[in-house]
Amino acid sequence: MKQHKFIADGMLGKLTRWLRLLGHNIEYAGSMDDKELIQKARKENRVLLTRDVELYKQAIAKGAEAFLIESPNQTANLASLAKRFKFKLEVNVKTSRCPKCNGTIKTASKTSVADKIPPTTSSNYNEFWQCQQCGQVYWRGAHWNRIEKILDEAKKTQATARLPVKASVFGTSKELLKRRREHGRCRSRKQDQKICEKKAEQETQSLQLK
Repeated sequence: MKQHKFIADGMLGKLTRWLRLLGHNIEYAGSMDDKELIQKARKENRVLLTRDVELYKQAIAKGAEAFLIESPNQTANLASLAKRFKFKLEVNVKTSRCPKCNGTIKTASKTSVADKIPPTTSSNYNEFWQCQQCGQVYWRGAHWNRIEKILDEAKKTQATARLPVKASVFGTSKELLKRRREHGRCRSRKQDQKICEKKAEQETQSLQLK
């Protein structure tokens, strides 16, 4: 499976964690301005993921590859991305990256991570993985069934998933407002980013292999 390189703006913290889980190298650029995001995307050959139509248009105009995230539904977004970039909606722990920091993860023995996991986890699970960069430990715990369910739902809709229209279609403010209303998004990118930053830690804990 080809693993793509992405860079996500500050509104896409949860999607960032999903893509890392699926094995993709994705940088979360919560504090970068539009100019920096586009420059980094071009320099490092990353696909810019954003909910911001204006940023999307700027990126395309300046020669960066970009993908507009239109839906508030993670399942729909995963299906659209898998369709566009032709990757599998399956978690392979051999290639997964750390949802928290984007580092690589490797198999770890129970004894080597015993001081980093709860006693009940040590008693109930035998397979563990650890990030080589931040040290976060993962295991297939209670969240695993939910992760698989969401990916299964995304697979079912992948073939008919909606892809973003070309940047040129967003030429009028009327069309822009229509698209945002269709997806329940009339907030500004700064407003959305503030909301995402408040939830960042919660999302990190809710989307892990454990």
